[in-house]
Amino acid sequence: EEGSVRAAMITNNEADIATGLAPEDLSGDAAVRYPNNETTALRSTGTYAPLDDIRVRQAINYAIDRESIVDSLFEGYADVASQLVPEGVVGHNPDLKAWPYDPEKAKSLIAEAKADGVPTGTKIRLISRNGLFPKVGETVEVVQKALEDIGLNVSIEMMDTAASVEYQSRPFPKNTGPYIILVQHGNQAGDAQFSVDQYMLSDGAQSTFGTPEFDAQIGAADKAEGDDRQAAFAGVFADEPEKVSQFAYIAHMTGIIGESDNVEYEPNSATGDEMRVTEMKPAK
Repeated sequence: EEGSVRAAMITNNEADIATGLAPEDLSGDAAVRYPNNETTALRSTGTYAPLDDIRVRQAINYAIDRESIVDSLFEGYADVASQLVPEGVVGHNPDLKAWPYDPEKAKSLIAEAKADGVPTGTKIRLISRNGLFPKVGETVEVVQKALEDIGLNVSIEMMDTAASVEYQSRPFPKNTGPYIILVQHGNQAGDAQFSVDQYMLSDGAQSTFGTPEFDAQIGAADKAEGDDRQAAFAGVFADEPEKVSQFAYIAHMTGIIGESDNVEYEPNSATGDEMRVTEMKPAK
């Protein structure tokens, strides 16, 4: 009967903060992993030197060892990301590969920018929110070291939610200087426009810059329908790293649900936001 269908969901963040245990420890043998549609990424400001130089932003991408972060810090409970939205969202580009880890290439880009007069030694603020996800502090420290290893000057600032939101969403604080913020974005709408308009348009609510040409490309994708819409947004995700490079995508995160043996339920990317009772059945 419907009343007997019960499932308990524990997110990675809640489990870690509440008990210090990993969510699968709380769920035991009932633990089921599912994609929770959250993508973790670094977002750079593009209005202050040295981050206003695309070579520096691309060097940041080359400096991040995504595989190591996913394997060591996230303990495999995530997938390396190549774009802002995960599989299952209209516009996701299945052909994109994650930015390669190449610290030597990163160093050469920084050296090239420095030779051209870019002040690569300017202090860059690396901002993140306390409790954003398990081991967020360790993740930020790994990123800081990676960026310092390629020749950048990076200082960590961990903030509470209220303070960090000011740096994540418009209107941004004035005279911040160059900063990178670790963000986590979830596309609950199932369509790339929900993500792209916020994070990639020049005046997007959570975007610090862009270009008129890229804005026009996004606008055309917003108006497309059907297969044309899928292809247009896939093109946006393919072009963003080369044309703008505002982001260094790290991982598509996953959640853990504890599912009773008495329940038949297949978690999906919407599960982190809602679990529909109509999709649950008593186990046979």
